Amino acid sequence: MTGKQTTIRSLLSVPGHRADWIEKAMASEADALMLDLEDAVPEEQKNHARDVVCNFLACDSLRDGPSGKAITVRINGQGTSHMEADRDQLAAYDVDVVIPKVINAQDITVGIPAHRGKGMATALIEYPGAFENLYQIARHPRCDSLLFGVADFLAATAGTYGDNQEGILCPRHQIVIAARAVGVTALDCPCVDVHDEDKLRAHIGRARMLGYDGMLCLSLKQVAVCNREYTPSSKEIETAREVVDGAAQAQERGDSIATHKGSFVSPPTLKRAQKLLEKAERLGVV
Repeated sequence: MTGKQTTIRSLLSVPGHRADWIEKAMASEADALMLDLEDAVPEEQKNHARDVVCNFLACDSLRDGPSGKAITVRINGQGTSHMEADRDQLAAYDVDVVIPKVINAQDITVGIPAHRGKGMATALIEYPGAFENLYQIARHPRCDSLLFGVADFLAATAGTYGDNQEGILCPRHQIVIAARAVGVTALDCPCVDVHDEDKLRAHIGRARMLGYDGMLCLSLKQVAVCNREYTPSSKEIETAREVVDGAAQAQERGDSIATHKGSFVSPPTLKRAQKLLEKAERLGVV
């Protein structure tokens, strides 16, 4: 996803047929918007949604306003009567897309609108068959992020979340590992409990532990919490600075090993601290 905001903590889903909701979403604190032409749009509104989204994309003052949000459009999937129409109309705009039900890299090629620009794709990983092709998908030259589609995954596997989301731990982690191996963004599945802030924080806490960059939000109410939880805290920043400064001081002294509060600072620990400070700087919190 492209835009002034290059660190995506919150990707807010907005039904494509609701122009008024798109306007509200543009005024929100979400880092990025996913204008949805697929699941969030009733069948009888599909054509209207496509027109609404294209009208929005055609209006430079709206699309490229001061918010600098990254904008992407979730198209309808292969096997539907709408995918080709989505691709044909979006071809007039240099816009990123979210491609649903990706199973292999060829699905990225098929889903990308044939415009002259360099719009990128987010691969929505929803089915078990995609997991044997994760690295191939992530390496596609037009793929810049992987997004976990948990609802379809659980339906396909006849699984459940479990009391502490242990039922989705394995696929959730596999997506992060593939994203990190290739160097693309990892976006977590949404928290469906849109009115429960405690569950949302717990959901994000588990995802951050695995290494996710951000998540799909289903409601404006989730955006502030999502941005806060995916932003390095003052304590995390302080610890990272101590690690980086301690390593630098050790090097100046000629010491081969640095310690922080009694623990050895290994090269991976230093690298992790440096990355956290880089993220904090991008977000403007240092």
